[in-house]
Amino acid sequence: MDEQQRTSSILSSSKTYEYDVFLSFRGEDTRKSFTSHLDKTLNKEKIKTFIDDQVKKGDKISPALIKAIENSCISIVIFSKNYASSKWCLNELSKIMECKRAQDQIVMPVFYDIDPSHVRKQIEGYKDAFEKHKEDPKCDQWRNDLTEAANIAGWDSRNSKTEAELLDVIVENVLKKLVHKNYGKCDGLVGIKNSYEEIKSLLNIESNEVKIFGIWGMGGIGKTTLANSFYEELSPKFEGRCFLENVREKSEKGQNLCEEIFSKLSDEENHRFEASKLRWLLQWKRVIIVLDDVVDEKQLEEVIYQFYPLGPGSRVIVTTRNKKIFRLDVVTYLVPELSLHDSLELFCLSAFEEKQPKDGYEDISKEVISYCGGIPLALKVVGASLRSKSKEVWTCQLNKLRSIPNMKIQKALKLSYDDLDDSQQSIFLDIACFFKGKPRDSSMFPISEIEVLLDKSLITIHHYRNREVIEMHDLIQDMGHEIVRQECIKHHERRSRLWKSDEVVDVLKRNKV
Repeated sequence: MDEQQRTSSILSSSKTYEYDVFLSFRGEDTRKSFTSHLDKTLNKEKIKTFIDDQVKKGDKISPALIKAIENSCISIVIFSKNYASSKWCLNELSKIMECKRAQDQIVMPVFYDIDPSHVRKQIEGYKDAFEKHKEDPKCDQWRNDLTEAANIAGWDSRNSKTEAELLDVIVENVLKKLVHKNYGKCDGLVGIKNSYEEIKSLLNIESNEVKIFGIWGMGGIGKTTLANSFYEELSPKFEGRCFLENVREKSEKGQNLCEEIFSKLSDEENHRFEASKLRWLLQWKRVIIVLDDVVDEKQLEEVIYQFYPLGPGSRVIVTTRNKKIFRLDVVTYLVPELSLHDSLELFCLSAFEEKQPKDGYEDISKEVISYCGGIPLALKVVGASLRSKSKEVWTCQLNKLRSIPNMKIQKALKLSYDDLDDSQQSIFLDIACFFKGKPRDSSMFPISEIEVLLDKSLITIHHYRNREVIEMHDLIQDMGHEIVRQECIKHHERRSRLWKSDEVVDVLKRNKV
């Protein structure tokens, strides 16, 4: 297999993207102006962007930059007057166009203060630039790539009244493209596509009626996945958008949930929160609000009902394990367990990284998914724990599963914990009790140990504002809390870890006495 075929194979087999958008630009032209403004606007919409902050030196782009391009869903190429004078930029463009051809990467050209025909035909300033490149063996390829890229529908900055208007149009189109790409990923909605369509029908997004909609069910059943999918698809259609995750956890910590909603809906980073201002804002704007993991009626009253009425056509989507938090007039949807067929597909994606069992693993795979009971999170975690293991290990693990009393999902998840060594178990419990949602570099945990937890699907790493954040599903966190609680059920002061503020205060008071 030659290099081009190998690259194409690697690209076409990739299933997820590390970045939503890669920005290609000429630093001296736009770094401190249009490009920085575009990057800020994209980040404001939670669009994960790769922007090379270093000054580009030399001609050859780095392996890290190549990887970033390959792992981006969309590339926005900002053509400016001096773009073609940089061999670095031209090589970057060639890699982008290679990814477009090999993996159907979306390319969006922006012609910043330059006639698109200059780029397409390499005339005027671009002609002068290529006079300097004519001895380079890549010259013809660069010309072809410029012509191909410039023929893609994009934006001419000279046609926009203001830069802000242009930025809004670009971001709106990026959101739409990302929604289309994400919805097309079969592994993201395995087994819950039917639920997705049913909920979409119930939401009746075209109606001007204000609706609160509840998605409920047990932990790990796919509530957040569904809510997030709807948010990604529908949010571009609303004037205001807010996805408030981990409501239960934030409420327990005493965080001001209303203030966070206000900040996201008003796009104000520095403000003095006023309930009356939020009420006035919401009654005129068509907004979509997602509240993830709401525990009780009080939380719902605190963040939604006191701010009624919402603007016509607004939608509030709430995920919870407790249906009783909703008023009688609220439409709810119980997320069902996966069918055997969908369970098998989801399990195989986790265990084998393909949709069907490997030869010889068919029967034992069916036994494992029967145990997991159609719970997506359990299927993913158990599948990851068996990945690359022999059939003998599978049989041993399955027997261990069957020996667990009551076959509860929480104990099924604990299998991955039991497979850790002492150091890894300690780190897992520390994360469950103290470091969930914290930056990865603040924990000082060994990289090798974190990688083990990632491989077993016990934690995930999310990127937020250029930092890696450790995350953990709430059901897995509950399992970690229960492990610590079982150390001494009656006396919390005898446990290895205390994370609840009231228990910490109680222990400190006793020590003082």
